Amino acid sequence: MNWKTSWNLPIREVYRLRAQQLRDQYRYLVLWFSGGADSATILQTFVDNNIHLDEVMISWPKSASEGRYVPNVINYSPENFISEWDFSIRPRLEWLAKVSPGTKITVLDFFSDSVSFEDFEDTWTILEKNSYLTCKRQRALDKATVERFEKYNDGLASISGISPPLITVVNDRYLAVYFANDAASAGIGKRDYMVKQVPRNVEFFYWTPDMPEIVREQVHLLLDYLAINHRDRELFYPFDLRTNHMATIDSWKYEATRNIIKKLIYPDWDPKIFQSRKPTDHLYSPEIYSWFYKSKIADQYMTTWKSAMRSQYSMIDPKFLKIDENGVIRNTATRYISRFYPVAKMPTS
Repeated sequence: MNWKTSWNLPIREVYRLRAQQLRDQYRYLVLWFSGGADSATILQTFVDNNIHLDEVMISWPKSASEGRYVPNVINYSPENFISEWDFSIRPRLEWLAKVSPGTKITVLDFFSDSVSFEDFEDTWTILEKNSYLTCKRQRALDKATVERFEKYNDGLASISGISPPLITVVNDRYLAVYFANDAASAGIGKRDYMVKQVPRNVEFFYWTPDMPEIVREQVHLLLDYLAINHRDRELFYPFDLRTNHMATIDSWKYEATRNIIKKLIYPDWDPKIFQSRKPTDHLYSPEIYSWFYKSKIADQYMTTWKSAMRSQYSMIDPKFLKIDENGVIRNTATRYISRFYPVAKMPTS
């Protein structure tokens, strides 16, 4: 693909083309909704362009979390993730019910599910770097997908939004885009299978071989921005081809970079909508589920889970693992990235 030449279309029009492409391809479209900028923009695209979206589905631990937290819009720590229900998810679903009554809204309470996925299928083994509750969350989505597949077969697709484009500055000269294995969840793809050999048939809205130009158009928005805001180029990860090294940046720069990109590529996203920060632990006890791990019922779930995880990880060379000072495995340490795709020379002042 030619990364250097843009369509010069408004980004909303690019997203409309993608939404229509999916609508033309499938009989039944389900959006996996999280309340964040990625999925909220997808939802807005379908609604604004009057392109029918059959169902919006969210997996949320309603029965387990009720009464265990006080909604707080000021606390942005990962531990307050559960407040996203009150401030970003529920208001959006209430809005959708008014503006698009033909779209089904399904809230899957993954703690009320009587079927234990540990005894049922392989979700936890295919979800890279995810915790017990994250996999249980996916289990609820999988169960609902299998039920719908029995009616629609290959005419069913689940739409997911994943991370903004990954961008670096190569040799202090070229703005480039690249792809990483950890941007998309392992095992959650178009031809990954659930029970009964049912394909998940997940369609990533933004990163797709059916319309790879979407990422290019997003990067060109950033290029136009940096042509005016020269100092902000310092916020991006510089990569030196001579040393084959990508520099690290401070956490505040990382957040600033994400905010700039999100503002550009998600034009209808309101940054005032509450979103907690990302967790640092992904495997055993991510902060977003702290309300659960502090409860008395956690141990009965976690004992078997941790034992199974340790058994699996014992078969992996430790050099691929991230282990803390207490010898506890926290994550897979290796990140694989693609080649760099130069988009343009960096704008100069």
